Amino acid sequence: IRRATEFLREQNIYDNQRLATDVVLYPLAALWSKVSDGGDAEGEARFILKKYVWRAFFTERYEKTSATRSLVDYQELSALLAGKSVVTPKIFDDSVFPLPELEELKTAGWPKRRDRLPRAMLALSLNKGAFDFADGSEVSQTNIGKREYHHLFPDAWLSSKGFESKDIYLALNCALVTWKTNRTMAAKAPSVYMHERMCVGEDEISRRLKSHLIIKNDLTSDNYETFLDSRASEMHAAILDICG
Repeated sequence: IRRATEFLREQNIYDNQRLATDVVLYPLAALWSKVSDGGDAEGEARFILKKYVWRAFFTERYEKTSATRSLVDYQELSALLAGKSVVTPKIFDDSVFPLPELEELKTAGWPKRRDRLPRAMLALSLNKGAFDFADGSEVSQTNIGKREYHHLFPDAWLSSKGFESKDIYLALNCALVTWKTNRTMAAKAPSVYMHERMCVGEDEISRRLKSHLIIKNDLTSDNYETFLDSRASEMHAAILDICG
């Protein structure tokens, strides 16, 4: 359990509120108990188990009969880690459990709700550090509880332009920032609240946004549709990368 917890912290997954599915916890803990400490074997295990966790988040593997499927995954991954199998584990089979396409990412809802895909997308946006837009702090176990769900394109700003709630409360329109940063951005247009951060330089702001899978110029264009397309593409590329 300790090693599995440490592994999740390496992925910047710290609490239940950002966990896409808790089914992974049981096989993950059991699998880490079988991994030798240090060396190439641990490195290979980390590679395989990282792929396992993120595929569990981004596929429908555990949408039903999760107890049975998690047992199968444990057995197949155990054999793979032990070098006793060359069979591709079912959870790694794209033809059976495909990763989400761009259109699915664009319609995924607000990650504060208990839905798998939105939470997976938020978790992935934390994976590269999710540096705060204003104070530049990296997300961590000690500060995750102080972060708030921020609308990148503010609710009131989008509503004034005729967007409906279902098009505003989207995972792609969400980032976790500190409560102070959230208050300073309020209902301002993205171009306005990001301009207020420019005292640290454009490159630094771009770096902070990139850690959330956000392209600065697409955010500050104040064009919501363009931004959603851009972030969906960034998110999709990151999913393909982390899922191997």
